[in-house]
Amino acid sequence: MVAAHRGRRIGAWLKGELLRWMAEDPAAVRVSTATESDNHHMIRVNRELGRQDLPTELVLAHDTAALAARVQL
Repeated sequence: MVAAHRGRRIGAWLKGELLRWMAEDPAAVRVSTATESDNHHMIRVNRELGRQDLPTELVLAHDTAALAARVQL
């Protein structure tokens, strides 16, 4: 979000509109969303919209050969 537009709840409005649009589709039975753990504003929006937190998954990517060399495996 461009700094000049922050604090206007544009993200909350957009996410709410998307949820209303999806609610019209009888095939849509579940909505998933992902938010960075430090994005406190969107986490608050998600909770305001009734979203529930699910367990966090951490995915790391690394050159395994370089990593093994560093730890001398």
